[in-house]
Amino acid sequence: MLALIALLGCNTEGCLGGGPDCRVEPPCASLTFTCDGGVAAWSRVEAGGVLASNNYGAASPGDWVLDNGTVRATISDLDHPHYIAPTGGNLVDLQTYGADGTLRADDALRNIYHVGGLLPTEAVAYTAIEAFMDGENAVVQVRGTYDDDGDVDVYTRYELGPCDSGVRVRTELVNRHVEPESVFLADVLYIGGRGLLAFAPGEDLGLKHPSFGLTTLKAGLREVPWVAAGAQESGRTALS
Repeated sequence: MLALIALLGCNTEGCLGGGPDCRVEPPCASLTFTCDGGVAAWSRVEAGGVLASNNYGAASPGDWVLDNGTVRATISDLDHPHYIAPTGGNLVDLQTYGADGTLRADDALRNIYHVGGLLPTEAVAYTAIEAFMDGENAVVQVRGTYDDDGDVDVYTRYELGPCDSGVRVRTELVNRHVEPESVFLADVLYIGGRGLLAFAPGEDLGLKHPSFGLTTLKAGLREVPWVAAGAQESGRTALS
C-alpha cells in the first residue's frame, strides 16, 4: 500500500481550494508500473457478492471496491463505520489474487481512517462519496470535515491503476477558519486483535512502540523513514 498525505494550505490544486466538485490530485503520479493486460475498475459490493472470506473481512453490501485483478481494496460506505472511526469512507479490506486468478483469503486489514489531531473530535467524518475513472485508473473519493468542526474540510482519494500492486491514498485538508489551525494530519491504522503487527525501524523501536498520553505526546513521537505492518498469521497481506 502506498499512502501519501498532502497539506499545502496556500495551493489551489486538487481540493486545496475547496469545493464539493473538486478532484484530489492523483497520489504520486510519477510512480508508474507496467504489466500485461491489467484493467482497473470500481464497483459496489452487492448482497451475496464477493466478500473477504476470512475472519478479518469487514466488507458489507453497499461498500465500494477498487479491483485490477492483482489487488482488491474495499472502502466502507458512509454509513458503515468501523471501530472508532466516526463514519465510513475508510479502507477496511485488502486482498490479492493468486496466479490462477482466484481471490485469496489473505486480508489482514481491519481499518485505516484519517485524523487531523489526537482528539476524538479531530477524526474525519465523511459526508460524501463518489467513484469514477481517471483515465485507466479507478478512483473512490470521499469528502467530509472534522467530526466536530465543519470549518475544516477533508478530502481523500483512493486510487488503483491497472498495474498497481497496492492502493494509493492521498488526503488533503483545507482550513476555512480565519485563524491558523494546528494540524496533525495522519492515517490511523488499527493494530490489535491478532491482526496487523506494526514495525518501525529505529533505536528502541522495531515491534515495540512507546506509549503516550495527551500530556506526554512528545515522549511517543518518533521520526522514522517508513513503517510496515504484517499479519501475525502467515499468508496475509502486508502494508507499508
